[in-house]
Amino acid sequence: MSMFVLVVLYKTNMRDSGTLKTLARQACDGSDISLLIWDNSPISMWDDVSVAELKSRFAQVDYRHTPENTPLSKLYNTAIRESSENLIVLLDQDSDLSDTYLKTAQETASAEPSIYLFAPKVYANGEVMSPGCFNSYKGSQPATLTSGRQPTAGRTVVTSGLVIRRSLFDTHTIRFNENLWLYAIDTDFFLKFRDLEPAFVILEESIAHESALREDLPLDQRLFRFRNRRWSYLRMHSDRNQMNVMPKIYMLYLSLLHSWKFRSIKFLKGWRSSD
Repeated sequence: MSMFVLVVLYKTNMRDSGTLKTLARQACDGSDISLLIWDNSPISMWDDVSVAELKSRFAQVDYRHTPENTPLSKLYNTAIRESSENLIVLLDQDSDLSDTYLKTAQETASAEPSIYLFAPKVYANGEVMSPGCFNSYKGSQPATLTSGRQPTAGRTVVTSGLVIRRSLFDTHTIRFNENLWLYAIDTDFFLKFRDLEPAFVILEESIAHESALREDLPLDQRLFRFRNRRWSYLRMHSDRNQMNVMPKIYMLYLSLLHSWKFRSIKFLKGWRSSD
């Protein structure tokens, strides 16, 4: 089954990308796999040795550099529209894939022809990150995950390692929300998906992933990410015509919590994307 793999880089050299390193070790027949490395860095992260190694594994390896830092939602939609393979795999730069990841994805998709979406178990610092749970206005993480077919109701996923059957985009009018540019893109997409489809599959594959939300950051960076996350979350609900009082109350609660935790009233400001 043909496969299109997209890896997004940002300010990380190819040789330092955990994702590209583990892709070069994949134990699968790469003759029907195309790889696109989309470099969103201000300066090119191209590395001759890394590209040569990947070209020895896959049928096609392409590179695109957008120093203007294309929003992830637009990037995903563009890459998907311009590709033609049966399966689409979305990856960031720092996912530690097993040697069997792509092979497992192909085999699982073949065994589950009625399923459109396949998600790995994603862990950050040993804790479950995805698939998670999401009710009408907020998310949470389950203690454990079970592989196999799962109901979409009440769930959500991150895009790291996500495998999508191309026919999803032919069967349904679903795209990544280009009003969002960093956070909430994956949640918004899966909430749309679960409105359309009753089931997805959790793969027998796990990814160790670095979460930007869990890093120890300077206050200014933490403030920027929190404000963008808050704005994106509220924009997601607004675009889904579900902007009731609960999302706003929840974000106010998180803003107060961060203000107390980091001793800065700045977390209560900046509710607009332009702030």
